[in-house]
Amino acid sequence: MGRLAMLNLVLRLLSLAGQVVSVILFLSATSDNDKNCDNNIAFDFDVKPQFTFNKFSAYRYTVAVNGIGILYSFVQIVSAVFHGKSGDHSYQGLVKFNLYGDKVVSILLGTGVAAGFGLTLDLKHLPCSSIITGRFLDKMAVACSYSLGGFVSTAVASFISVKIFETSLNDCSC
Repeated sequence: MGRLAMLNLVLRLLSLAGQVVSVILFLSATSDNDKNCDNNIAFDFDVKPQFTFNKFSAYRYTVAVNGIGILYSFVQIVSAVFHGKSGDHSYQGLVKFNLYGDKVVSILLGTGVAAGFGLTLDLKHLPCSSIITGRFLDKMAVACSYSLGGFVSTAVASFISVKIFETSLNDCSC
């Protein structure tokens, strides 16, 4: 297996790991809070606000994009293993799919990371942020950080896809 193919496989595995950990953290985070907000919003004593990622569309989007990234990473890992073992990059359809798919998935993952971090920072600065515990928001920030790692790995792997595409064009007698 060549160095380029090995690096591609390692980046795909890192991307998959970051996205899987991110989704697990998103799914497991809850905000159990029995505090009332002091700023003109009073909850009845029987009401205990509980927040999960489902309550916020930006977090749902981040989880959905990570799900797409996980599926794409599985496909890319199989492709990287195939290319690494065979050394054959001549199938233009697969090479183009890798090239363009990396770009699209990288952009999607980047927007998911931005949405998750943006919402987390906005929620931390709300005047009544005591309703949503800091522990919940910290867990969301950590989940977004792992998602960021998956995004960076996919983005770097997209540069390798360009190199592989150039190699396949040079090898092709078209």
